[in-house]
Amino acid sequence: VQYHWSNGIYSVYKPGEEVHEVRASVLDILPTVYKLAGVPLPDGIQGKPIMDRVNDTFILNNEKYLKSFEIIKNTFRNFPNDQIAVAVSGGKDSTVVMYMAWLVNKNVKGIFVDTTAHFKATYYFVNELIQGYGMNIYYSKSDDRYVAFGVDKVNCCRVNKIENLNLTLRNLNIKFLLTGIRRSDGGGRENEEVSTVRKTEDGYEYVQINPILDWTEDEVRDFLMAEGIPINPLYYNGYRSIDC
Repeated sequence: VQYHWSNGIYSVYKPGEEVHEVRASVLDILPTVYKLAGVPLPDGIQGKPIMDRVNDTFILNNEKYLKSFEIIKNTFRNFPNDQIAVAVSGGKDSTVVMYMAWLVNKNVKGIFVDTTAHFKATYYFVNELIQGYGMNIYYSKSDDRYVAFGVDKVNCCRVNKIENLNLTLRNLNIKFLLTGIRRSDGGGRENEEVSTVRKTEDGYEYVQINPILDWTEDEVRDFLMAEGIPINPLYYNGYRSIDC
């Protein structure tokens, strides 16, 4: 049994065998190795491979984590699953929500709004989620009304990001959008509710759901590290915000 580590994820596998590698968090590596080796797990060692941790608890004991997970599970229980999506920015907050939603439904859609103004590291990171977890992340691209960032910053955001997302929600028939918005980020987010009905400029209605609204930045980072979830490498270079 061998393993390697890549950006927070251990991948454990048997050399020479055509067996899909088992991805496990940092704190789960020993149980995973024991399982693949067919050796009984000693008492006191807790853990479970990520691919097996569906609707299960998390490594760290935090009531906020479980509350947020319950919000996401209830969303999938109560509404058509094909009408639910996660807004993926490539940042830490949306990664938490995408991961939790993926645990509930492996086919959940993620929507990455490609404004073309993202860092190369962000494109690489989003692709890592797609390749590493098999996440279903849709690249939402601007239409022919694309506005160059250096020409008009205000309209760049409105056309390339907001209108781009709104059009994709309509085209994919998304009625429930999970986001990684947190109140402590400020900028008006402190007044957000867990769920609100939104309407686009052309009248399309959907429900925005913010399951990690009350998390702190430290709680986000602790969750990602404990679960062994990849983190956009830009954070290691001092960036506090990733989305363009």
